[in-house]
Amino acid sequence: MTKQPSPSARAILLADQIIVEAGTGKKSLIGIYSNLVAPTLPTRQLLHVYALLVDAAGTYDFDLELAGLETGNVIHRGRMEKVFTPGPGVPIELVMRLPAEFTAYGEYEFRLLHQGRIFAARKLSVMPPPPPPPPKTAGRHRQN
Repeated sequence: MTKQPSPSARAILLADQIIVEAGTGKKSLIGIYSNLVAPTLPTRQLLHVYALLVDAAGTYDFDLELAGLETGNVIHRGRMEKVFTPGPGVPIELVMRLPAEFTAYGEYEFRLLHQGRIFAARKLSVMPPPPPPPPKTAGRHRQN
């Protein structure tokens, strides 16, 4: 039995929306980000994840985890089954929607797994909004 090649990721991107064009399958990523500003906690978000994988051949089952880096706790899991590619020269584009609830500000990580092994990850920072700028003071007028 031939060992299945391990995939690797060329990109993992988070977006507000991913549109897949009917017919061509082209993907449009709208609002790519690495930081999520949450005015209040807990906050619920529908996260859109795009991954470009290479070095794969055959049929794969992939798992996606979202974990807190400070705690190590996995807060959500998703699965894509029976993803097929004919060979290592043909990239795989994965598009996933992942509902998530964040209860704390901090660093989180998206992890792509194959056969229980993490082969790619992407960090996400969840943060409060920045403080408002200080009020402008009236300008001083010079008198001659």
